[in-house]
Amino acid sequence: MKKFYLIVTLILSSIFSFAQSQDEVITMITQKASSMKEFKSVFVQEKTSYLLAKPAVSEGEMEYIANTQNLSWIYTKPNHLELHFDNDVIRKVTDEGEEILDAKKDRMYYGMMNVIMGCATGNILFDKSMFKIDIQEDGTYWKVEMTPKKRDMKRMFSKLTFFFGLDDKIIDRVEFTEVSGDTTMILFYNKVCLWED
Repeated sequence: MKKFYLIVTLILSSIFSFAQSQDEVITMITQKASSMKEFKSVFVQEKTSYLLAKPAVSEGEMEYIANTQNLSWIYTKPNHLELHFDNDVIRKVTDEGEEILDAKKDRMYYGMMNVIMGCATGNILFDKSMFKIDIQEDGTYWKVEMTPKKRDMKRMFSKLTFFFGLDDKIIDRVEFTEVSGDTTMILFYNKVCLWED
């Protein structure tokens, strides 16, 4: 009987300490994100779908400015497309011109841009009212799996997975798993960050 209690105590204490470490990871990453003034990066985006014979690969550049809360997401390959996110308004710029996207019709753009903005600001990232969160150390990364709780997000994504560097606490890649089973992976590289003094 003593052995049983000892085992139960060890299991409970390990669960408790892991929960504490998850909260510590969340605090470290959100504090890092909230002290960011500017974030620039080149990205590669890979979309995998049962409708595509092979993954669709795009490349581009992004820039986030904290004081204006502006996010520019610019695809440079294979086609030119610009998305500018400003105060919940997304401007889409193509060779044909410019348009303001409708949040109801363009839910996927809005969902992705809100999540990417959340990575940069820490505002919605790790919001336990919006997501069920599981964090694991994965080599040189913190792997953060977030399962949506809110209906609007659940309609689009079954899971969002983020990889943050253990050393710098900065986003390295994001994987969106859609309800349909399609996946989108975005890898950030050549990252440039400016921090608050």
